[in-house]
Amino acid sequence: KPMRTIQHKGKTYLPVAKVGAEYEIRVWNHGPHRIVAIVSVDGLSVMNGQPASESHSGYIVAPYSQIHIKGWRRSLDAVAAFAFVDREKSYANLTGRPENIGVIGLIAIEEFVQTPRPLAEKQDTAKSALRAQVGNIGTEYGREIDSRVYFVPFVRSANKRAITVYYDTVAALRNAGVPVDPPMPVPFPKDSEFAPPPPGYKEK
Repeated sequence: KPMRTIQHKGKTYLPVAKVGAEYEIRVWNHGPHRIVAIVSVDGLSVMNGQPASESHSGYIVAPYSQIHIKGWRRSLDAVAAFAFVDREKSYANLTGRPENIGVIGLIAIEEFVQTPRPLAEKQDTAKSALRAQVGNIGTEYGREIDSRVYFVPFVRSANKRAITVYYDTVAALRNAGVPVDPPMPVPFPKDSEFAPPPPGYKEK
């Protein structure tokens, strides 16, 4: 089930309703070329558990396709499931790197092709201003899940995009001033063929 995100003051927030729940990250590629998706959770690479860097390896996503990243990569055959846990139990904290708990990052880099493509504007990934406000929960190094991968050649182009999502409990985000309580507007709440008149409407 997709989780609802909230846009607030130029940043994206993910309210976590249930601590202890497992989750996965889905990456879409809407473009005509392959991309490499370099993903970090709590400031750590999901591939090797080290402080994340754009130079790290990532997952290849085919054109007009998607992948599901289910956990921290343990080997070519398995991952340790992602799960929301209290900060003290998070993988980042247990490995002595708690500085960036509460953030999920993605850098998507398009494959180099002969046809030049425009350089996409890199989004602001600054997180220092939020460290004192969010980060009460982190991501666990959970149960082992089958997830087979293999290495393939990939030449990176200069066309890339960065996305940052800050996550915490609903209560913590509310205290930080993120509007988590009002329901988000839904463009198509119900299917209806025509627009009925409102109560008290009089024919004009």
